[in-house]
Amino acid sequence: MEKQDNFIQENSLEQPDMMIYHTENCTGKIELNVSRGICLSSTAHNCFKIKTQGEEIDSYIARISRNIPQEEDCEKFKDQFCCENLRSCYESGNSSFAMSFFWGSQEIQDFHVLKASVELIHSSHSGEIEGILYFNDITGDFLAERMPWMLYHKNFKEIAIINTKRSVIAMDSPDNFDVSMYLNEEIDYKTYVEDLIEKTVPIQEREIFRRSTEVQTICKELEKKERYSFTIHQINSDGEKRLKNFTYMYLVREFNLVLVATEDITELSGKDVLTGGYNRQGFIRHTRSILNNCPDKTEYAVLFFNIKNFKVVNELFGIETGDDVLRSTYVELENSGLQPVITARIEADHFTCLVERKNLDFNELTRMCERKFTKDGKTIHLFGRCGVFYVEDKPMRVDCMIDRAKIAKKYITDEYVQPYKIYDNSMKDAYIDKAELAGELEDAISQGQFKVYYQPVIDASTGKVASAEALVRWIHPEKGFLSPAVFIPALEESGYISELDLYVTKEVCSFLMNRHKHGKPIVPISINLSWMDFYDESMMSWILNDLQKCSAPGAMARFEITETSYAAIREDRNNILSSLKNLGSKVLLDDFGSGYSSFGMLQNYNFDILKIDMSFVRQIETNPKTRSILGFIIEMAHEMGMQVVAEGAETKAQVDFLKESSCDFIQGYYYSKPLPEEEFVRMLEESFE
Repeated sequence: MEKQDNFIQENSLEQPDMMIYHTENCTGKIELNVSRGICLSSTAHNCFKIKTQGEEIDSYIARISRNIPQEEDCEKFKDQFCCENLRSCYESGNSSFAMSFFWGSQEIQDFHVLKASVELIHSSHSGEIEGILYFNDITGDFLAERMPWMLYHKNFKEIAIINTKRSVIAMDSPDNFDVSMYLNEEIDYKTYVEDLIEKTVPIQEREIFRRSTEVQTICKELEKKERYSFTIHQINSDGEKRLKNFTYMYLVREFNLVLVATEDITELSGKDVLTGGYNRQGFIRHTRSILNNCPDKTEYAVLFFNIKNFKVVNELFGIETGDDVLRSTYVELENSGLQPVITARIEADHFTCLVERKNLDFNELTRMCERKFTKDGKTIHLFGRCGVFYVEDKPMRVDCMIDRAKIAKKYITDEYVQPYKIYDNSMKDAYIDKAELAGELEDAISQGQFKVYYQPVIDASTGKVASAEALVRWIHPEKGFLSPAVFIPALEESGYISELDLYVTKEVCSFLMNRHKHGKPIVPISINLSWMDFYDESMMSWILNDLQKCSAPGAMARFEITETSYAAIREDRNNILSSLKNLGSKVLLDDFGSGYSSFGMLQNYNFDILKIDMSFVRQIETNPKTRSILGFIIEMAHEMGMQVVAEGAETKAQVDFLKESSCDFIQGYYYSKPLPEEEFVRMLEESFE
């Protein structure tokens, strides 16, 4: 008994400092004497203050609970924080606990989410149970968790929260949207809508927009279905008419909070608003239809034009004149002697045409690449460049044809003598077609061209395999072994990387499940996530929903992210990382020290394992400063509760230094290169013998 009392007194000395730390930025703080059942004092906003010193704890809790609108939470709050339960919890060894709940009045729509926490100690001075009850406003974090995945999957230009009860709105860009800001930056909704109509909506569409955005209309539509949307044109700051889609959904139905997101879908419509002709999507769709239905597609060619130094036109003559130049260029191409079947402005000053090869007059093409544009007495000399791709008699996506024509343009050597170039296969040999690789991805996955390799990670203290990193390899039937340094950036640029990452994730989970099912030894496998994965709804949904259904232990699947994911994680306010941890998965910060954001990520997010970039490890033997930095990083990571993996170890000297520096794990060619599954299994089983 004496030993237990000594522990209580020693523990009591440490806890007040911890309480001060926890309650430093709280909304309200109440000091309690649980033994006597009274409130001693309060430091809080009016709604949390005690009436008088010595007010009974149960009376105080009952009064506070009246502001909890949901009956179930209200009763739970009273049960959790009543004096009897506080005393019982402390005596059973539970000296701290917390709960979260809605707070406010539905009548006046004063909406918050609070977290109530209690910290209890045994006072060495009075011999009584004392403590602190404190409240934190976690509205921002709560709303961030409610943000639908689709916000990070689509190209939304603006998001906002509408309080339909009070008819106010808070809005911002998705890049830095803070969902708690509506509490202090609300705008009158009707005023906002009318201002938007006046500044951005074409006159002929204003009444439609006004009716579609009425609060009554929004609420009525959301009663019928989960989402309500409509499409309207808006004029941007450059005077360009864009097609916008507005989508509404409930964020917190109980408090009439509606989330609205605006998406620019101009490109999806197939039409270019500026010229009135086709845009990229329209060109691809109609060209594909023509080529699929013609007797001989080799009778056609795809042309890619751009205007040299077009930005100078905008800077010297203004955007309005620049737009006139683009419109006149489109008209010139459309009415030229090339007699194009389809003409399109695919982006900025880039144009493309589908022409019949019999009409491909290169003298006419040369003439068109040098012309004059006159407006308001000013003459502008315009020089264009053109790449030509002859359509081949084999399956090929139209966007690949455009890219080949674009590649050809890059090979023009003297644009003033010959401003065009015809694509040939020698150009392809010097340039791996990114669009083609992306187009082959689906077939490559289904045909098993991708293989998952495993690079062992070694426990520095035992020398045994502790885990592994999953790495993907592409064995192409025609091109042979493709370097990840080529196809990974290609797939990221084209937006297809998440499909590959999801494939790797499923393969790793299948590997782990199969070995676990048959009672064979397994170690955790880490999977690399691209920054784009955080914006991919199906990818994140599978990880967060289906991964937990795997029969292998959840901690066996780990996820590596790099600082290139910083922006994506920042937008999501750390919820994805928290969700992964809740599944039992560890999260690794990869390539630490390779960029400027690494320390910022450590400061803002909780990682389990730090992976030191190989550029540090490979300088261990040549740079004394590197050795000092590595020692500091390892010590810092351990101080923050993280384990450390050093990547890229290739020599015994490097490994010995890392071991002496208390590095936890080592990965690199010194132990093993990335291995096919069969070889990794052999090494793994030998390690467990």
